[in-house]
Amino acid sequence: MGRKKSSVGCLFWIALILLVLVVFLFNRNTIETVLRKTGLMNYVARDREPVEKPEVEIVSPDRTSADESSGRVKPRETAPESDTENAVVVQEEPTETSRPPTEERIEAPQRVRRSRLYFVLVDENSAISLREVTRAVSFTDSPLTDTLHALLKGLSSSEISRGLLSMVPEGTELRSVVVRGSTAYIDFNEAFRFNTFGREGYRYQLQQIVYTATEFQTVRSVQILVEGERISYLGPESPFVGEPLTRESLS
Repeated sequence: MGRKKSSVGCLFWIALILLVLVVFLFNRNTIETVLRKTGLMNYVARDREPVEKPEVEIVSPDRTSADESSGRVKPRETAPESDTENAVVVQEEPTETSRPPTEERIEAPQRVRRSRLYFVLVDENSAISLREVTRAVSFTDSPLTDTLHALLKGLSSSEISRGLLSMVPEGTELRSVVVRGSTAYIDFNEAFRFNTFGREGYRYQLQQIVYTATEFQTVRSVQILVEGERISYLGPESPFVGEPLTRESLS
Protein backbone atom coordinates (compact mmCIF):
# COMPACT_ATOMS: atom_id res chain seq x y z
CA MET A 1 0.00 0.00 0.00
CA GLY A 2 2.84 2.33 0.87
CA ARG A 3 4.64 1.64 -2.40
CA LYS A 4 1.53 2.50 -4.38
CA LYS A 5 1.26 5.82 -2.60
CA SER A 6 4.91 6.71 -3.34
CA SER A 7 4.53 5.75 -7.02
CA VAL A 8 1.44 7.87 -7.28
CA GLY A 9 3.27 10.71 -5.61
CA CYS A 10 6.22 10.48 -8.06
CA LEU A 11 3.89 10.41 -11.02
CA PHE A 12 2.11 13.44 -9.62
CA TRP A 13 5.29 15.46 -9.36
CA ILE A 14 6.48 14.39 -12.81
CA ALA A 15 3.17 15.38 -14.29
CA LEU A 16 3.31 18.69 -12.43
CA ILE A 17 6.83 19.41 -13.72
CA LEU A 18 5.79 18.56 -17.27
CA LEU A 19 2.79 20.83 -16.91
CA VAL A 20 5.01 23.68 -15.72
CA LEU A 21 7.39 23.15 -18.65
CA VAL A 22 4.50 23.17 -21.10
CA VAL A 23 3.13 26.35 -19.56
CA PHE A 24 6.61 27.90 -19.60
CA LEU A 25 7.18 27.07 -23.24
CA PHE A 26 3.88 28.59 -24.30
CA ASN A 27 4.31 31.68 -22.11
CA ARG A 28 8.09 32.14 -22.37
CA ASN A 29 7.97 35.72 -23.69
CA THR A 30 5.53 36.80 -21.00
CA ILE A 31 7.59 35.16 -18.27
CA GLU A 32 10.85 36.78 -19.51
CA THR A 33 9.13 40.18 -19.55
CA VAL A 34 7.96 39.70 -15.96
CA LEU A 35 11.41 38.54 -14.81
CA ARG A 36 13.12 41.47 -16.56
CA LYS A 37 10.78 44.04 -15.03
CA THR A 38 11.08 42.58 -11.53
CA GLY A 39 14.87 42.35 -11.77
CA LEU A 40 14.95 38.60 -11.28
CA MET A 41 16.60 38.17 -14.69
CA ASN A 42 19.68 40.10 -13.54
CA TYR A 43 19.71 38.03 -10.33
CA VAL A 44 19.57 34.75 -12.25
CA ALA A 45 22.27 35.87 -14.76
CA ARG A 46 24.65 37.45 -12.22
CA ASP A 47 26.90 34.41 -12.16
CA ARG A 48 27.14 34.08 -15.91
CA GLU A 49 30.38 35.18 -17.62
CA PRO A 50 29.93 38.20 -19.85
CA VAL A 51 29.80 37.48 -23.50
CA GLU A 52 32.49 39.42 -25.42
CA LYS A 53 31.06 41.57 -28.15
CA PRO A 54 32.79 41.20 -31.49
CA GLU A 55 35.00 44.13 -32.40
CA VAL A 56 33.61 46.13 -35.27
CA GLU A 57 36.02 48.42 -37.17
CA ILE A 58 34.45 51.38 -38.95
CA VAL A 59 36.73 52.94 -41.55
CA SER A 60 35.95 56.46 -42.68
CA PRO A 61 36.92 57.21 -46.30
CA ASP A 62 38.57 60.50 -45.25
CA ARG A 63 40.56 59.24 -42.30
CA THR A 64 43.08 56.51 -41.55
CA SER A 65 42.02 53.67 -39.22
CA ALA A 66 44.19 51.79 -36.73
CA ASP A 67 43.99 48.08 -35.81
CA GLU A 68 44.17 48.23 -32.02
CA SER A 69 45.20 44.62 -31.67
CA SER A 70 48.18 44.84 -34.05
CA GLY A 71 49.02 48.57 -33.80
CA ARG A 72 49.19 48.91 -37.57
CA VAL A 73 47.76 51.98 -39.29
CA LYS A 74 46.01 51.61 -42.57
CA PRO A 75 47.23 54.28 -45.00
CA ARG A 76 44.82 56.66 -46.61
CA GLU A 77 44.02 55.73 -50.17
CA THR A 78 45.75 58.06 -52.63
CA ALA A 79 44.01 59.70 -55.53
CA PRO A 80 44.53 58.32 -59.02
CA GLU A 81 47.59 59.59 -60.87
CA SER A 82 45.44 61.49 -63.37
CA ASP A 83 43.87 63.57 -60.58
CA THR A 84 47.29 64.23 -59.03
CA GLU A 85 48.75 65.46 -62.29
CA ASN A 86 45.90 67.93 -62.84
CA ALA A 87 46.00 69.29 -59.30
CA VAL A 88 46.81 72.99 -58.88
CA VAL A 89 49.49 73.67 -56.27
CA VAL A 90 49.45 77.09 -54.63
CA GLN A 91 52.53 78.04 -52.66
CA GLU A 92 51.63 80.03 -49.63
CA GLU A 93 53.55 83.07 -48.52
CA PRO A 94 55.32 82.62 -45.16
CA THR A 95 53.71 84.38 -42.25
CA GLU A 96 55.47 87.09 -40.33
CA THR A 97 56.45 84.67 -37.57
CA SER A 98 57.87 82.12 -40.00
CA ARG A 99 59.87 84.58 -42.08
CA PRO A 100 63.60 84.32 -41.63
CA PRO A 101 65.11 87.33 -39.89
CA THR A 102 66.38 90.01 -42.25
CA GLU A 103 70.12 89.97 -42.56
CA GLU A 104 71.75 93.02 -41.10
CA ARG A 105 73.37 95.19 -43.71
CA ILE A 106 77.09 95.37 -43.17
CA GLU A 107 78.33 98.71 -44.44
CA ALA A 108 81.81 98.91 -45.89
CA PRO A 109 84.21 100.91 -43.76
CA GLN A 110 84.96 104.41 -45.03
CA ARG A 111 88.42 105.32 -46.21
CA VAL A 112 90.01 108.71 -46.72
CA ARG A 113 91.87 109.88 -49.81
CA ARG A 114 93.86 113.06 -50.31
CA SER A 115 92.14 114.37 -53.44
CA ARG A 116 92.91 117.38 -55.60
CA LEU A 117 89.85 119.44 -56.50
CA TYR A 118 89.99 122.26 -59.03
CA PHE A 119 88.37 125.68 -58.66
CA VAL A 120 88.83 129.10 -60.25
CA LEU A 121 90.70 132.16 -59.01
CA VAL A 122 89.87 135.67 -60.25
CA ASP A 123 92.65 138.06 -59.35
CA GLU A 124 92.56 141.83 -58.88
CA ASN A 125 93.10 142.32 -62.60
CA SER A 126 90.07 140.10 -63.39
CA ALA A 127 92.34 137.41 -64.79
CA ILE A 128 90.91 133.91 -64.41
CA SER A 129 93.07 130.92 -63.65
CA LEU A 130 92.58 127.34 -62.46
CA ARG A 131 93.64 126.51 -58.89
CA GLU A 132 93.89 123.16 -57.16
CA VAL A 133 92.73 122.50 -53.62
CA THR A 134 93.80 119.41 -51.67
CA ARG A 135 91.13 117.89 -49.46
CA ALA A 136 90.66 114.75 -47.40
CA VAL A 137 87.72 113.04 -49.12
CA SER A 138 85.97 110.10 -47.44
CA PHE A 139 84.85 107.31 -49.79
CA THR A 140 83.60 103.73 -49.68
CA ASP A 141 83.73 101.95 -53.03
CA SER A 142 84.24 104.72 -55.63
CA PRO A 143 86.76 107.44 -54.76
CA LEU A 144 86.21 109.17 -58.13
CA THR A 145 82.47 109.50 -57.57
CA ASP A 146 82.91 110.79 -54.02
CA THR A 147 85.60 113.24 -55.13
CA LEU A 148 83.29 114.68 -57.83
CA HIS A 149 80.50 114.97 -55.25
CA ALA A 150 82.89 116.98 -53.07
CA LEU A 151 83.67 119.26 -56.03
CA LEU A 152 79.99 119.92 -56.71
CA LYS A 153 79.34 120.81 -53.07
CA GLY A 154 81.47 123.87 -53.61
CA LEU A 155 83.95 125.80 -51.51
CA SER A 156 84.56 125.96 -47.80
CA SER A 157 84.55 129.31 -45.99
CA SER A 158 88.34 129.36 -45.82
CA GLU A 159 88.60 128.71 -49.56
CA ILE A 160 86.14 131.50 -50.33
CA SER A 161 88.21 133.88 -48.21
CA ARG A 162 91.13 133.12 -50.51
CA GLY A 163 89.12 134.44 -53.48
CA LEU A 164 88.29 131.05 -55.05
CA LEU A 165 85.15 130.51 -57.14
CA SER A 166 83.38 127.63 -58.84
CA MET A 167 82.17 127.97 -62.43
CA VAL A 168 80.02 124.84 -62.20
CA PRO A 169 76.37 126.04 -62.50
CA GLU A 170 74.35 126.06 -59.31
CA GLY A 171 71.96 123.11 -59.01
CA THR A 172 74.25 120.72 -60.90
CA GLU A 173 73.86 117.12 -59.75
CA LEU A 174 75.94 114.05 -60.50
CA ARG A 175 73.79 111.24 -61.92
CA SER A 176 76.40 108.53 -62.52
CA VAL A 177 80.08 107.83 -63.16
CA VAL A 178 81.28 104.92 -65.28
CA VAL A 179 84.92 104.30 -66.26
CA ARG A 180 85.48 102.34 -69.47
CA GLY A 181 89.09 101.83 -70.40
CA SER A 182 90.77 105.15 -69.62
CA THR A 183 87.62 107.27 -70.21
CA ALA A 184 85.28 108.36 -67.43
CA TYR A 185 81.66 108.80 -68.57
CA ILE A 186 80.26 111.43 -66.23
CA ASP A 187 76.52 112.07 -66.37
CA PHE A 188 75.02 115.33 -65.06
CA ASN A 189 71.51 116.69 -64.79
CA GLU A 190 70.13 119.43 -67.05
CA ALA A 191 71.37 122.24 -64.79
CA PHE A 192 74.96 121.56 -65.93
CA ARG A 193 74.16 123.15 -69.32
CA PHE A 194 73.36 126.68 -68.12
CA ASN A 195 76.43 128.80 -67.44
CA THR A 196 75.86 132.57 -67.07
CA PHE A 197 79.55 133.53 -67.50
CA GLY A 198 79.69 132.94 -71.26
CA ARG A 199 82.57 131.39 -73.18
CA GLU A 200 85.14 131.56 -70.34
CA GLY A 201 82.61 130.28 -67.88
CA TYR A 202 81.96 127.15 -69.98
CA ARG A 203 85.65 126.50 -70.52
CA TYR A 204 86.58 126.71 -66.82
CA GLN A 205 83.48 124.76 -65.85
CA LEU A 206 84.66 121.87 -68.03
CA GLN A 207 88.26 122.25 -66.83
CA GLN A 208 87.16 121.87 -63.22
CA ILE A 209 85.50 118.54 -64.06
CA VAL A 210 88.19 117.18 -66.39
CA TYR A 211 91.19 118.18 -64.25
CA THR A 212 89.61 116.77 -61.07
CA ALA A 213 88.73 113.44 -62.77
CA THR A 214 92.11 113.00 -64.47
CA GLU A 215 93.93 113.31 -61.14
CA PHE A 216 93.15 109.57 -60.96
CA GLN A 217 95.78 107.52 -62.76
CA THR A 218 93.21 105.28 -64.47
CA VAL A 219 91.41 108.24 -66.11
CA ARG A 220 92.91 109.95 -69.16
CA SER A 221 89.79 111.58 -70.65
CA VAL A 222 86.21 112.52 -69.74
CA GLN A 223 83.03 112.11 -71.79
CA ILE A 224 80.36 114.57 -70.67
CA LEU A 225 76.76 113.29 -70.64
CA VAL A 226 73.59 115.22 -69.78
CA GLU A 227 70.60 113.20 -68.54
CA GLY A 228 72.27 110.08 -69.93
CA GLU A 229 72.69 111.51 -73.45
CA ARG A 230 75.79 112.57 -75.35
CA ILE A 231 75.35 116.10 -76.73
CA SER A 232 77.55 118.30 -78.91
CA TYR A 233 77.42 121.55 -76.94
CA LEU A 234 76.28 122.62 -73.51
CA GLY A 235 75.20 126.03 -74.84
CA PRO A 236 75.80 128.51 -77.67
CA GLU A 237 79.28 129.48 -76.35
CA SER A 238 80.31 126.07 -75.06
CA PRO A 239 83.30 124.11 -76.38
CA PHE A 240 82.48 120.91 -78.27
CA VAL A 241 81.63 118.12 -75.81
CA GLY A 242 80.51 115.43 -78.27
CA GLU A 243 83.77 113.49 -77.76
CA PRO A 244 85.98 112.69 -74.75
CA LEU A 245 87.74 115.78 -73.34
CA THR A 246 91.33 115.89 -72.09
CA ARG A 247 93.38 118.53 -70.32
CA GLU A 248 95.11 119.32 -73.60
CA SER A 249 91.84 119.78 -75.52
CA LEU A 250 90.64 122.38 -73.01
CA SER A 251 93.87 124.37 -72.66
